[in-house]
Parts: sequence; structure tokens; C-alpha cells
Amino acid sequence: TVGKVLADALCAASGRRTHKYTFREPPVETSPPGGALCHFLIKIYSEDVDMWMARLARSPHNRLVHFVRDPHEMAASGYLFHRRGSELEWTNSTQCSRDLCTLKEAYGA
Repeated sequence: TVGKVLADALCAASGRRTHKYTFREPPVETSPPGGALCHFLIKIYSEDVDMWMARLARSPHNRLVHFVRDPHEMAASGYLFHRRGSELEWTNSTQCSRDLCTLKEAYGA
């Protein structure tokens, strides 16, 4: 993703490795020889904000970068994702999969 590429570039510039969190994993604790990490969170849940902010406040060397997607693009992306039937549990559909389903509208049908 664009966010991951930017996070990797920012982390590399500060001499830190990137650790990616995809769901509510606990923070990875590091100390030399592994060195400091950049913590890249795909999504932060409201109940985890205090924990991450407390972690951020522990050191004056910690920084926070917050990426926000354009709301219109996010809505369109969510619509297309669910329109494809990518979440079978939600759509109760078995007609297509995330990788194989195409939208008829995209082909003028």
C-alpha cells in the first residue's frame, strides 16, 4: 500500500526497521541489538488508542505519523469491495471470489 511504502521510507530515513501490525497485536518490545522499530498499524481501534499514546509518550524520540484516506475514495473502495462479494459471510453469495469476480458495469454490460 502507499501507506506502507511511505512508512518504510520514513523509517529507513531514521535508521529503523518497520514492524507491521494487521490486527490488534500487542506492541513489539525492542532493545539492542534489534534496535528501535517503526510501528506501522493498518488500523487502530478506539479501545487501543490510550495504550499506543502512552507508548508514544514514553520517549521524546517517538513520533506519530497519521495517514488518512480520502473519504470519497474510501467509500467507493468499500462499495466495490462489498459489491464483488468479497465477504461471503456478509453477502451470503458464492458466485464470485475476491480475485475472480468482475463487475458487469466495468465492461458496459
